[in-house]
Amino acid sequence: QSATSGGSAIVERIAEEACNEWRQREVVPWSAWRMLVSSAAQARVAHQQLFQTASPHLARNVHAMAGRDVVDICAAYAAFRFKHHGLL
Repeated sequence: QSATSGGSAIVERIAEEACNEWRQREVVPWSAWRMLVSSAAQARVAHQQLFQTASPHLARNVHAMAGRDVVDICAAYAAFRFKHHGLL
């Protein structure tokens, strides 16, 4: 297993965990959601449920983000042609 496919598998596993219903009751900082979607994009893991789950958390906190954070998040969505209505 190459480092790339191993990294993709880890990102996939983390994405699945983050999307569990019971996990959604936890308070997760927007920066963690940003890191998750950015990591998924870098690993080329098109986990649509992760992006859908992260969207409301990111949109609620856009006021706290620097411009660079918004650009990175939008780039992650664009990598898979997903659209984030709260940021665009």
